[in-house]
Amino acid sequence: MQSLAGCDRFAEFLLCYDFVEYKKNIIFNSFVHTIRCMWFNNTSVDNCCYRTISSIARENSTFCLGYQHIPLDLNLDIPQFG
Repeated sequence: MQSLAGCDRFAEFLLCYDFVEYKKNIIFNSFVHTIRCMWFNNTSVDNCCYRTISSIARENSTFCLGYQHIPLDLNLDIPQFG
C-alpha cells in the first residue's frame, strides 16, 4: 500500500509541479512533458517520446538510437548433470 501511495505522490509531483528551476534542463523538461502526454493520453505522445530520446542522444554520445554499443551477454547455457 505504501508503494502505491509513493507512486501516487510521484505522479502528482511530475504532473503538477511547475519545475521553474529546471527550465534550463532540456532533457528533464522533455522527460516530464512526455510523462504528462502519456498520463493524459495526448495524441502527440509518440512525438514527445521521440524528442525526449533524441535529446538524450544529443547530450550523451554513448546513447544510441536503434542499437546498443555494447552487446548484452546472455549466456543461457544450462549445465548438464549426469
